[in-house]
Amino acid sequence: MLAAYSQWLLSKRADGWLVIDVHGPMQRMLAAKRAADPAFTFVPDAIHPDDAGHWAICRAILAGLGVSGPIATAESPAALAPFLPEVTARLQILRDAYLAAAGHLRPGVAAGLPVAEAAAEAARLTASICSRRLHLAGFQRSGREWISALEWPRPKVVDPGPAAAGPAAVPADAIVLLGKDLSAWNGADGWKVEDGVANVGTGHITTKQGFGDCHLHVEFRTPAPARGNSGVYLMDRYEIQVLDSFADGSDGPLTYPDGQCGALYKQQPPAVDACRRPGEWQTYDILFVRPRFAADGSLEKPGRVSVLHNGVAIHSDTVIKGDTFYDAPPSYTAHPDALPVRLQDHGDPVQYRNIWVRPFEPVQPRPKLD
Repeated sequence: MLAAYSQWLLSKRADGWLVIDVHGPMQRMLAAKRAADPAFTFVPDAIHPDDAGHWAICRAILAGLGVSGPIATAESPAALAPFLPEVTARLQILRDAYLAAAGHLRPGVAAGLPVAEAAAEAARLTASICSRRLHLAGFQRSGREWISALEWPRPKVVDPGPAAAGPAAVPADAIVLLGKDLSAWNGADGWKVEDGVANVGTGHITTKQGFGDCHLHVEFRTPAPARGNSGVYLMDRYEIQVLDSFADGSDGPLTYPDGQCGALYKQQPPAVDACRRPGEWQTYDILFVRPRFAADGSLEKPGRVSVLHNGVAIHSDTVIKGDTFYDAPPSYTAHPDALPVRLQDHGDPVQYRNIWVRPFEPVQPRPKLD
């Protein structure tokens, strides 16, 4: 009966219906599985599909929508793991809102948002999911670098003005990470410091102290005439690129936008190219909100970052889609609330000075007492 019904539905494509064949692909997948294991089934209780069954349904829908590449052909649902936290959150937000609006009694369960607020949050999550799809629908070039399906426009060049005469002032409540030496860092034996200027040496270095939400100030200088490359990693995993991208391409190879100076690496280019010439001091002021994870390790809220490069805004509340990998699409792994800052050794003589951080905690109101 199901086979006959499936054939009837498929025949309606001729009438302009959008019909995705799930039954046929699942039957073919089931036959392939049973060739190796005659007892294999997608429905162990004869009613409800298990994880493998849901994955088979998902693959059939992806194929029907024209999605190709590693996502649609993977043998494991792990390929879609980066989607699941936001997909689940969207489902729960809308479900709870509709149940609350209908007056459904759910003892011990908090009421959902008003429907309008839930719809707005669901729309935001939908946009994020669609963006993440394009990040994932890429390929690995030469077995290493991950190339996403996104094509970014070249950020326009903005002259940030001349560099300051010296290092920026340090706020009274800041934790100095690089002042006169690198005593606040691990792994710094291979780096040299002269007059408060640290020269990238052998190996990455990480702060001895961990940080979460914070304002991080970094001053750096790329070498001239070589194109220096380094990076500032928030929580040891979310990179803001350091690179000579002055008037990008005018003094060397053109850099891909989501890998140029100021990029949230491989995720989001800077809004503008605010670089100074190589050999001149530059600044980052990074406002970072760490991701939030649930007790089971799932993502509750993604991280966010705003960045001023030489005083020019290049990121404003940019959503971090996960670790900034070179050889894989972004994805989150649950981690502690505080982790070190990392400076990258990319083999180039980049210099750093005057690095400080202010852990950030917003002021919370309290009720007035009569």
